[in-house]
Amino acid sequence: MRLDPEIHTLVWPNDADFDPATLYCWNEGDGAELAAWLAQTERASPRSTGRTTR
Repeated sequence: MRLDPEIHTLVWPNDADFDPATLYCWNEGDGAELAAWLAQTERASPRSTGRTTR
């Protein structure tokens, strides 16, 4: 994770956009399933965010 200097929010490495309620109500088991899915998604498709870095 990193802090976006422009909008001052957390940004995930794969640019995932989580609803804060999802993170608040996160169960320990759900995190492992989501982490596995995210890892598989990152391997399957190249990242193209369209963002520029400063």
